[in-house]
Amino acid sequence: MKTLAELATVQTSAFTDLLPKVVSDVIAREIHEKAIGRSLCKEVRTLLKSGQKIWFFKMGTLTAGRVSEGADIESALGSQRATFTTVTVTPIKIGAYFVVTQEVIDDFDVDIVNLHLDELKKVIADEEDEYIFHQIMKAASTTLSTTLPANATTMSLVVDGTARPVLKVDRVSVAGSLTTDYSVRYWNDGAPQIKFGAATSSTVQASVHFWYTTLATSQIVEVATAGQLGYNDIVEAALKIRRNKIEPQVLVLYYDEYADLVKDERFIDKNKYGGDVMVTGEVGKIAGVRVVQSDKMFPGTALMLNRELAAVYVPKKPLYIKQKEEPAIDGVKFYFYERVGAGVIKEDAIAIITGAQSNAI
Repeated sequence: MKTLAELATVQTSAFTDLLPKVVSDVIAREIHEKAIGRSLCKEVRTLLKSGQKIWFFKMGTLTAGRVSEGADIESALGSQRATFTTVTVTPIKIGAYFVVTQEVIDDFDVDIVNLHLDELKKVIADEEDEYIFHQIMKAASTTLSTTLPANATTMSLVVDGTARPVLKVDRVSVAGSLTTDYSVRYWNDGAPQIKFGAATSSTVQASVHFWYTTLATSQIVEVATAGQLGYNDIVEAALKIRRNKIEPQVLVLYYDEYADLVKDERFIDKNKYGGDVMVTGEVGKIAGVRVVQSDKMFPGTALMLNRELAAVYVPKKPLYIKQKEEPAIDGVKFYFYERVGAGVIKEDAIAIITGAQSNAI
C-alpha cells in the first residue's frame, strides 16, 4: 500500500481514479491511528442485524457456592439459568468532503491534496471521538424552561422529574437574553442547579440548554474541590469500578483537567515508561490508570472505564469515497464517509467525574 508521500511517484492520467483506490485505505488507517474513542471500546464485527440496528447480548451472573459431599448442588445453589438482555446500537454516518480544481488534478499536485487529506483525517477522527464519548457516557441534551419568581437566585436542573448529573451547560437565558453571569452545581448528590449572579427583579422566563448523563448515579463522582480535578477524585472513581470487581484502565479528560493532574507529583508522564502505551492519545498514568486527553471530552468532566468491558465499537462500513465533477468551478468534489456504531454493554465498568468545570460550585 502506498503512503501519501509515495503518491507523488505514481504516474497516472487518472488522478481521480487513484484517490478512491489508494487514498481511502491510507486515510482509513491513519484515522484509526488518530481516533481515541474506538480505542476505548471492544471492537465487534460479528453482528446480529435488524435493518439499521445492531444487537448485542448481555449475560446475567451465575453463582458458585460450597457444596457438602453427596449434596444436591442444584438444591444448594438454586436456579443457575442466566438471563440475557439485549443492547441495541444504531450506527451513524460520518462524512467530510473537499474540492480540488482541475489544475491540481492536471498537475498531480500531491502537496495540496495532502493538506486537504491531513485536515480530513483530523475532522473525521474528532467527530467519531465525540460520538463515542457521548455514547459511553450515556450523554443527552435538553432545553429546560421555567418561570422564575421575583428575587429568584437559583434554577433546578431536573429532567422529566428526575435529577441527572450535569456534564455541561451550553447556554442560559433570562428574560429572553443570554447571560454568562451564573455558576453551576453539577451534581451534589441529586441537586444540580444554576445559581444566578444576581436575583431576578421580577417574574421572568428562564431557559437552560445543558448536557446530562443517564448513567447510574452510583457511578458518578463529584470533585471534592469545585472547579478542580484532584487525585482523590480519581481514586474515588476507580473505587466505584473496583467495587464491581472490575479493574479501571483508562481516564479520559479535557485539556484543562490534564493541566490539573500534571502538577501532581503522583502523575507519571508516558515518556518515563517507554513504549508501553495502551490507548491512542495516552499522555501518562495516575492512580493505576492510563490518562488520555482530548478536546472532545466535556470540559470539567472525566471518564473512567475498563476498555475491554464497558462498551463496543462497530465499524459497520469502513471509510469510502465518492466523487462529483463540478463544471462550474472546473474542479472535482471528493466525499468521504464511514458508518460506525458504539454502545455501552456494562455500566459497572464506567465512572464519571463531574464538577471540575471552572464555573462549578
